[in-house]
Amino acid sequence: MQQSESQGAGGAISATAVPVWDLPLRLFHWALAVVVLTGIAAIKLDDINLHVRCGQIVLALLLFRLVWGFVGPEHARFASFVRGPGAILSYARSLVRAPHEFHAGHNPLGGMVVVLMLALLLFQAVSGLFANDDIFTEGPLVRFISKSTSDAITGLHYRNSWLIIGLIALHITAVFGYLVRFRENLIRPMFSGIKQVPSGARAIEIDSSRSGRALIVFVSVAGVVWLLFDLPQRLAPVPY
Repeated sequence: MQQSESQGAGGAISATAVPVWDLPLRLFHWALAVVVLTGIAAIKLDDINLHVRCGQIVLALLLFRLVWGFVGPEHARFASFVRGPGAILSYARSLVRAPHEFHAGHNPLGGMVVVLMLALLLFQAVSGLFANDDIFTEGPLVRFISKSTSDAITGLHYRNSWLIIGLIALHITAVFGYLVRFRENLIRPMFSGIKQVPSGARAIEIDSSRSGRALIVFVSVAGVVWLLFDLPQRLAPVPY
């Protein structure tokens, strides 16, 4: 850990550089951002095959994150940032009235947004398994439901995409808002894994020995996703 000083409203504040975000979580974060934006762009470009491929990858990434939220390092675990309404409101008040609460990992409000984003993306990925475009493309599990049900899910799939876009815009706005309002850079730590933690604030250094476990988890969930897309094709009746 390295100590440094940053200038705040009340003068110089001693801070310590602490490894907070583990490598698997950082790779997940940026991979998800790239694949989700690529999937959105693919729809705008009428490239449905690329959109479907992105959906497969997103589903694998989300399943990895769900598992990693229970077996990953401290700040990656849901138990470390999923809080009740009281903690969320208390933190929200600190955004407009000093003292501002500092959290080495996700703060209670950010944790709520993380859960909401994961839920919306998971719904998008799963609903895509049952969606159709009424032309050439359909999800691998469409054959197990009626056409009317698939059409209804397709409608929800489309509308949910706008919620995701809105939440992405809110997330980006909040990141730059923190930079301007609190001089807190949330982008750099997601590349380096290291965060400047004020003296006295609680922070647990990450355990880098879990990276091998992360690879096993991702390969496992990727296999599950591959089966979801491949097995229905193998079970389809052979045309005569």
